[in-house]
Amino acid sequence: MRNTLLTFALLVPVLMSCTVTHPFEFSDDDILKLVYSDYKFPEGFYTEETDSGSFYYENTVSIKALNEREAVWIELSTNSMDTARYWSEQSALNSAYYRTLTAERETEKFFEFRRVWEQHPGDVILSRVHKRGYLDRSMYDSFNKGAVVGRYNVRPMTVDGVRELIEYLVFVNEYNNGSYKVLSSGCREEESFFLHTLTELIISYGDWGLNDRITVRRASYRVDKSSGEIHYSTEEIQTLQGRANGGGVVP
Repeated sequence: MRNTLLTFALLVPVLMSCTVTHPFEFSDDDILKLVYSDYKFPEGFYTEETDSGSFYYENTVSIKALNEREAVWIELSTNSMDTARYWSEQSALNSAYYRTLTAERETEKFFEFRRVWEQHPGDVILSRVHKRGYLDRSMYDSFNKGAVVGRYNVRPMTVDGVRELIEYLVFVNEYNNGSYKVLSSGCREEESFFLHTLTELIISYGDWGLNDRITVRRASYRVDKSSGEIHYSTEEIQTLQGRANGGGVVP
């Protein structure tokens, strides 16, 4: 396994400096090897420990009673630990079952509240609220998606800071998504914005007798230097056929 992972590391360009975005340079064979492996993110990509619980970002749905909920899903942000704790508690009270608060912490990016279902101690939620001084997502409704996915509030902006921001957003949303992988991650600075680009693999697993479908996609995050607005867009690069379910691999 170790040798396999080392081989994959050589296949994937590592963009630690975040100063350039490399072009797409993967063969079909390279892509298929990565798809059917334990590979997830390039070396140096933002990661967090995930064994201690599942991340959950409190939002305009989770904090309301079932009969008060509307079709608007906006992740919450604040600079107040007390406000974040209140939202986490409201979410716990309005959940299908109550999880007890056992620990809390604060980072540059978020407030976090560890909650455990006492009847099943292995059921742990890491209830989080964005720290507004880092990221504000109040303009982004997950049910009615727009091009602006958030506002980055750290100043001064740097290429390394923007890289960490985008990779953080991707990681917390995709770390447990078995149909998603990142081939490359890189960023460049322009006069009025930073542009961070990911090359992504989206895997659609076929039913019995059907082939998997693999989409190679370019995701672009443009961060405006003045406003901090994060504009998101995607572009399909190519599609591949993967394994045939029920046995065999498509040549």
